[in-house]
Amino acid sequence: MANDTNFISTQIVTVTPSLAREWLGKNIDNRTIKKSLVARYRRDMALDRWKFAGDPIRFGASGRLLDGQHRLLAISQMPDDFTIKMMVLLGIDDESQKLMDQGGARSGYDQLHRAGVKYASRVSAAARTMVLLDEGVFFKSTSIWQEYGSVAAVEEWVAEHPYEVKVIQDVSSITTRIEAAPSALNTAAVIISRVAPTETVIEFFGFIADGGAAKNSGPNVLANKLRRAKRVGVNWSPRDVIANTIRAWNSWVTGKTTMLNDPHHTHGGKSGWTEESFPTPIHR
Repeated sequence: MANDTNFISTQIVTVTPSLAREWLGKNIDNRTIKKSLVARYRRDMALDRWKFAGDPIRFGASGRLLDGQHRLLAISQMPDDFTIKMMVLLGIDDESQKLMDQGGARSGYDQLHRAGVKYASRVSAAARTMVLLDEGVFFKSTSIWQEYGSVAAVEEWVAEHPYEVKVIQDVSSITTRIEAAPSALNTAAVIISRVAPTETVIEFFGFIADGGAAKNSGPNVLANKLRRAKRVGVNWSPRDVIANTIRAWNSWVTGKTTMLNDPHHTHGGKSGWTEESFPTPIHR
């Protein structure tokens, strides 16, 4: 053993930004810092989403910080009067750092599945996109997505939106039969459900999946476009799927024919969908 580990101990410590900065001074030869992860932790802490899970800040027998730099960096950037409880593990072998994080962090699916949420994977994927939309960052860079779309944010959204969660669960058996990413289709279903009854939303997606709508109506046009895209190997981004599904809905509601955009269509001189060009569903 490289270090004396006869005096391993654990304790729960109330960590302040000042103490976090002091501990970061012992951060020697640690992993490369991921700024998006720090930002995500900081946001969860600021919104009181951070849960005490007992995952410790780890110090080696030499006194070196071995694990917890991202959490400590997030704390160090909080207001001076901020406090948070952390488990601290002291005196472990410095060489154990090589084995840390091999298990991987729990995903939104993991947490929802453990909580007994039906169709946890489908709910988690759509909920994360809804978090980004509701927070107004869906059209920003994916690095911003990392900050806002945390597991804690997904859990909170699911807890606060039982109606929308039920929509995802009810429609997902239909969206899996459509030639597009179910997560994007489920997100579109949630957006539309905010202006229409669930049974109408399910009827609309049923027309996309199984036909039955008028030849030039939105559901039929969208289904044909998606099948054609798959046949020629063209991938639609989540934005493409959500936007065109909403446009197909609007066509169906108004009874007007629609021309749906191909992927990466240019809007107003900008490549792809923007917050300004993105459609909103019509009330039904």
